[in-house]
Amino acid sequence: MIAILRAYLNLSLKVKIIILFALLMTIFSVAFGYYAFQTSRAQIVNKVSSTNLGVMRVVENNMISMQRSMSDWVTVFTMDPFIQKTLRQTERPAEPIDPLLYSGSTSSLMNQMLLTGNFDYVALYGKTGQPIFQMATDDSSGPSPMENIARSPIYERTAALRGAPYWFPLTQDNNVFIQNNRKDKIGMTRVVKDMNNGGVIGFIFAGVNLDTIKDRYLKNLYDKDYGIVILDSAGAPLLQAGKPFYDQEAGGWTDFRAEASGSKVIRVGGEKLLLTYSKGDNGWEYLYAVPVGMLTKELNSIKLFVILAISIWLLMSIPVMLLLTSFLTAPIKNLLLSMRRFQNGQFDEKVEIKYGDEIGYLSQGYNNMVANIKKLVDDVYVLRLREQEAELKALQAPINPHFLYNMLDTI
Repeated sequence: MIAILRAYLNLSLKVKIIILFALLMTIFSVAFGYYAFQTSRAQIVNKVSSTNLGVMRVVENNMISMQRSMSDWVTVFTMDPFIQKTLRQTERPAEPIDPLLYSGSTSSLMNQMLLTGNFDYVALYGKTGQPIFQMATDDSSGPSPMENIARSPIYERTAALRGAPYWFPLTQDNNVFIQNNRKDKIGMTRVVKDMNNGGVIGFIFAGVNLDTIKDRYLKNLYDKDYGIVILDSAGAPLLQAGKPFYDQEAGGWTDFRAEASGSKVIRVGGEKLLLTYSKGDNGWEYLYAVPVGMLTKELNSIKLFVILAISIWLLMSIPVMLLLTSFLTAPIKNLLLSMRRFQNGQFDEKVEIKYGDEIGYLSQGYNNMVANIKKLVDDVYVLRLREQEAELKALQAPINPHFLYNMLDTI
């Protein structure tokens, strides 16, 4: 660094000014461009964050609508007198109840279920054995007996809610309901209570496929570049759609869960994502991720334009800098040439003073110095001539005729 500085200081004044001017212009342009880029990026991120929060509200409302429609249907279905009477019986019905469901008091409910398509799997259990009613729209088959379900943690959590619905992701690890489950589902379970005494008389499991949720409730809200993740109240993922970005095993996901909603930029797999999060009234949490690179793609073209503009500006400024430095250094060059001529013995040198700036003061001082030196030289030269003349007279004195006559008389 010191060597570079020394080499720079040894350059001519004109080159120094050009290099310094170009360096300052580059630093200023880069700093201004960087500030403009970061400001625009922050504004875009803020605007997209507000838009994404609106998307989260739509997703939340759709999910609440799905929960409400499923929960309400199950409530009305299990409170039907025929269902209540059937579940109170100690013995299983001898005949399947499906025809009775589609023709009796529950026919409107069954038709509603078929028309709306809110369910992909429903199983109604008594206290023991196989379900007394089971329906699947995705070819899932093989319902598990109630004895297996009653030993699962899901049943314990469901029973603890005392008739309230319990929602959970149906995974391979916790699936005790369907032996041949064709598609991933979100499940809902409830215990069925006797309307007369409040005792538990049955159990119902309802499932909706993730594909159904995506097509019905999340359509046009995600794609390969935009990802949605829905978590339950415990932080377990219920659904992931679009761009994959959520990894439950990775750390840092619990930082945002303390807040109701907001946005932040995170890094997942080396990629920056704008994460928008919202906590719904139903206890579920919604995450929406968008790559920051997509948001700033147009800014990249602006950044390239700024770089090209800076380069063109520097190239165009070279002639201007040359003219400017020539104008600034011309008086100094004239002064330097005059000094060289003065060194060669031209004591009548004098530079022209055009302006009253620092260089003008320097030139005036130089002219005064030259005049003083010339005067001093002239004084010294005259004194030397007088000394030589005195010496010459001293040498001529012995040759005086009167002095010779005296010498001869003495001899």
